[in-house]
Amino acid sequence: MRKLMKYLKPYWVFVVLAPALMMLEVAIDLFQPRLLEEIIDVGIKQGNLDMVVNTGLKMLLITFIGALGGIGCSVTSSIAAQNAGADIRRNLFSKVQHLSFGSLDRFGTGSLITRLTDDVVQFQHFIMLMLRMFVRAPLLFLGSVIMAFSISWRLSLIIIAIIPLIVMIIYFSMKKVLPLFTRVQKEVDKVNAVVRDNVSGIRVVKSFASSRQESAKFAKTNDEYMKLSMKSARILVVIMPLFSLILNFGIVAVIWIGGIQVEAGGLQTGQIMAFVNYLTRMLMSIMMIGMMLIFVSRAQASARRISEVLETPEEEDVETTEKFDLNGPIVFQSVNFSYEGNERKVLRDINLTINPGETVAFLGDTGSGKSTLVNLIPRLYEVTSGRIMLNGIDITKIPRRELRKEIAFVFQETILFSGKISDNIAYGNPNASLEDIQQAADMARVGDFISTLPEGYDTNLSQMATNLSGGQRQRVAIARALASRARIIVFDDSTSALDAQTEVAVMKAINDRLKCTKIIITQKISSVVNCDRIYLLETGRIVASGTHGELMKTSDLYREIYRSQFGEVGEESA
Repeated sequence: MRKLMKYLKPYWVFVVLAPALMMLEVAIDLFQPRLLEEIIDVGIKQGNLDMVVNTGLKMLLITFIGALGGIGCSVTSSIAAQNAGADIRRNLFSKVQHLSFGSLDRFGTGSLITRLTDDVVQFQHFIMLMLRMFVRAPLLFLGSVIMAFSISWRLSLIIIAIIPLIVMIIYFSMKKVLPLFTRVQKEVDKVNAVVRDNVSGIRVVKSFASSRQESAKFAKTNDEYMKLSMKSARILVVIMPLFSLILNFGIVAVIWIGGIQVEAGGLQTGQIMAFVNYLTRMLMSIMMIGMMLIFVSRAQASARRISEVLETPEEEDVETTEKFDLNGPIVFQSVNFSYEGNERKVLRDINLTINPGETVAFLGDTGSGKSTLVNLIPRLYEVTSGRIMLNGIDITKIPRRELRKEIAFVFQETILFSGKISDNIAYGNPNASLEDIQQAADMARVGDFISTLPEGYDTNLSQMATNLSGGQRQRVAIARALASRARIIVFDDSTSALDAQTEVAVMKAINDRLKCTKIIITQKISSVVNCDRIYLLETGRIVASGTHGELMKTSDLYREIYRSQFGEVGEESA
């Protein structure tokens, strides 16, 4: 919690003003019962109407001043909380952008969304409470105790008897509630994850008529969240009646004992009324402190989750102004890789060379390590052992941004952003001209389609580009990679939504017009027959390599894959 308090430093003026204005309101609240005492014991008792009116007007005036203090405190505390929350959210988002893929996998998308939204909101509420109620409640409590003792020390013994009961209730409530709030936030993560999966995959859900199963899955997760929330809420619900019961017993005791003293002439009626006011304020302030401490428990859980992200080490990078010539071969030297927290090797002893301008393919079954291998080149993941060289330079010596600017990816799962088609194509090269964008679209065989749209390249895409077909989205993603002018383009099963004729046309246009290095990841032999070299992977190892013709002669596994896709007749034709 303390680590996040530094975000209040730029707004110290509001942090100072808020408590000062609240102190003004508390001072006026403490002064009012004394004026009420004066009205009853002097004005009403002696029949002095002028005194009643004048004191009443004085009460109205100071109440107005106190209200201004309260409003001012609310405004200044809100400014400090909202600005600090915005800064935390901004830093969290920036942090996520610089986390390694391993860290992102560990947190999970749903959890990160919760931390960026709900957890930050919880901390903002805590700041507002801290600057308002954390000042008001203790001051009101201490002031009320002092004022009550100044009226009657005998009646104040009732206060001394009540306070331990309230402290015990608060203590046991905190002990129960704190662990629950941590679990509640984890359940929010799960709810967000289910919602995200369902909304992003709504087409799959509808096409398989699986709405009932998804609703049942969400209901189960939502019920778990509701049960934990209800469990923590039940504790809070019980606390308030207990506090009220203690308060009422205290008031009854004060009136009863105070009434005896009034009859004996030790106290006046106005003093009893003032004492009851102070007792009420004192007990209400204790109740506020108790509720705040419980809320702090929840804020503390959220702050811990926020700090966990902020304190996660970013991707290690090289700080240098040196310019690197990256136009050279990619060389894997005895590369091994395992995912974080998993000792099983996904890639084993990878040794290979990809020369500039070559078209190279990685072929293999799902889980053979094709995509993982290519993800190591831009350092999306770090090799466990061995090294990767680019033009003779260890990629760990190259700044990530400079390295990644040389590599463009076209993923199987096409991600486009809401906005203009032209902006999506120019995403990797913001300085691309309209002519560059159009050339990339033509190579991706999507230019003719875009030109038929009423607004052409200025057409706005909906969220997740749902106003385009799967093939159109995939071709726009290919155009985005081509427009980046990267030296290396990776096609990660990126023609899965294209028909065979369009796929051939797209790859021919790219090969004819671009001299960059092209890496193709696929399970389809039809996508790799014209590649300069094909690497066949099985369980993380390279088991064969060569051209299509060479592999047909030398690799039993390659022939088996070919046979499964084209049959014996196709093999004879080859």
